[in-house]
Amino acid sequence: LGDVYKRQAVTTNTNGTVIDDLAWYRIYSSSEIPSLGTGAPIAQVGSSITEWTDTSVGRQIVYYTVRAVDTSGIESRNSLAVVLSEGEEVVALSDDNTVMVKIPASASKFLYKESNPYQEDMKLDIARDSSEEGLYNGRLLRSFELKLVNSGGGAVPGFKFDTPVEVVFDCGAIIMQSVGALSAQSFEADGYDIQWHNGVEFVKMAARRDAVNQTVSITSRQVGRYRLVNVPRATSFRLVQIWPRKIFTPNGDGINDVVYFVYDNPSLEAVTGKIYDVHGAFVADMMQSEGYEFSSALCWDGRDKNGRYARKGIYIYQIKAEGKIINGTIVVAR
Repeated sequence: LGDVYKRQAVTTNTNGTVIDDLAWYRIYSSSEIPSLGTGAPIAQVGSSITEWTDTSVGRQIVYYTVRAVDTSGIESRNSLAVVLSEGEEVVALSDDNTVMVKIPASASKFLYKESNPYQEDMKLDIARDSSEEGLYNGRLLRSFELKLVNSGGGAVPGFKFDTPVEVVFDCGAIIMQSVGALSAQSFEADGYDIQWHNGVEFVKMAARRDAVNQTVSITSRQVGRYRLVNVPRATSFRLVQIWPRKIFTPNGDGINDVVYFVYDNPSLEAVTGKIYDVHGAFVADMMQSEGYEFSSALCWDGRDKNGRYARKGIYIYQIKAEGKIINGTIVVAR
């Protein structure tokens, strides 16, 4: 009895060449992500072994990861972590264990050559960009690029997750690495935004806070650039961002068809929005964004109240919340 860990054999080096000096696999485990791989391995098995059973009793082991070891004793980076006790969830980790991407095992077929269109095993890579960190007076805490890569390290262009995954930043561990322990009071008082680059600019996503574990997370189908930013926590309603910025092209081609009005709404009051033409005539009601990625947003798809695409030109938006009225203009282009 015990947890059974299965994995495919390592056949290539990180540069894509065939591996010819594989000696061992070392297996690491931990009940917490931050400490995964930091201690001694719980097992070492031969290079021909692809299935291993943890028969330990009475330990709360949750996460497992494997490192390949060559004949010189050099270890690889961590493999994707697996959570065998929680429905076999697959977890991609940054090298410092402060960022993780949680993938339901049922949605991880894109990683394996038997079930993906790439005819080879793939890896989800979290590449940290420390050159950006520290910007905005030290408020940009983490920056990384999430990529699906092949055995040679090449990124797959245009990839999108079929099923949403969870991207988690461990704020407690990130702060610990820079300035020391993050108190519960400080975590509660501070604001943290997760931003994703849409190809033009960084946009705020709908983040969730976990005060117990001091993490901030989002649900997303997007690869690409992400960052964690420490921001003043909103105390009242505010419009944070409009994207695409002012100009959008609603024509059904899937590119900039919808304009989003992203906001903070700490009081959870009702938020409504309307679109008018430059003469003040009502055009359409804004809709609440139904996407899990941008749930704290209103949106307009460029259609009028009768479902027809609005003519190109300048339009006025009006957003109401907490007794406030926010007005501005956007442009429909063709």
